[in-house]
Parts: sequence; C-alpha cells; structure tokens
Amino acid sequence: MALIDPAKHFADTFNSLMRDLVELDKTFEDKALGSRLFAMLLVSSIEASSRLLIAHLNFTIETFKYRGAITEEDYIASFCEEYKIKDTGEVKRFAAFVPPKALVEFSLKYLLKFYGIPERDLFSSDGWDKMQKTIEIRHRVTHPSKAEDMQVLPEEAKICKGALVWYTHTIKGLFNEGSKAIEELRASGKIA
Repeated sequence: MALIDPAKHFADTFNSLMRDLVELDKTFEDKALGSRLFAMLLVSSIEASSRLLIAHLNFTIETFKYRGAITEEDYIASFCEEYKIKDTGEVKRFAAFVPPKALVEFSLKYLLKFYGIPERDLFSSDGWDKMQKTIEIRHRVTHPSKAEDMQVLPEEAKICKGALVWYTHTIKGLFNEGSKAIEELRASGKIA
C-alpha cells in the first residue's frame, strides 16, 4: 500500500472550516458580536485543525509505519493525554489541557518533522505575533472580568484576520513543501 500524503486528507476539512469562518464574519450585521464570535471561533477552529492535523499524521504513521523525523516522545506527546493511578490501582486516562499557543506550535513542528523538512523559525514573524494576540483576545472575550473585555475593537478584528491569513498560508506552504518531499522519497524508493 502506498503512503497517503496527510495533506490531501487534511486540506478539504481545513478549507471548509476556514471558508465557514470567513463567511460567518461577512454575514453578521451586528459587527461587535460578529467580531467577538470571529475571534472566539477562529482560535477554536485553529485548535481543532491543529488536533485534526496531528490525528491525520498519527493515522499515517500507524498505517504506513512512516514517521519521518518524529521521535517516540513526539509521537506519545501528540495524543495530549495524561494518566493517573486511581486508589483502586486502575489507570485512568484523560485528555490533557494544552494551551492553544503550545498546540499550534507543536502541530506545525510535528508536520515539519513528519515531512523531514528542516526546522525553520515560523514563530518569529508578524503573523505569529498576530496569532498570539488573537489567542489573548479570544481568552479575554471568552473569560471577561469586566463588560468591556467582551468588545473586540476594529484593530483587534484586523489582527485576528491577519492571524487567519498567516495560519492558512503557513499550513498550505508546509503542505506544498511536504508533498514535494514525499514525492522525492517515493522517487528514491525510500517509501512506497
């Protein structure tokens, strides 16, 4: 069985999710509510797509026994699980909380390792700064301590949209580069 490139499976879901998010932003007549929802849903969508990306990579790893440069520790950590021994001696497994910034950063680095793409500094750009600010905005409007915390200012809405552009371009660029890397591995006979 030939290795399935996770990019092809992830792309349809990701594109649909992002299209829906942009459409939501366009259709809201109440711009204040629309901007607040956009910020909240943007980070949630990126978190979900980061988890989906990791799941697609893990499926490919399990199915085709190919993991690129992903270490055993990376692979185990990718499941975002914790274990606790109960008083009865039984093991309880539960989902670990992973902060959004760490999850996005891990998923992109995991993708680089899977494809064997040399690590680069994706996280010192203006786009990454916007992503971090968007996460802060989302946290503020989701957990307000005062009424004005629920407002997303027009310049903050621009920051959120900039984060979406950065994330979309970064994912697509890495997938394009990764797909080329997979084809080179196929051509060299290193994978089926």
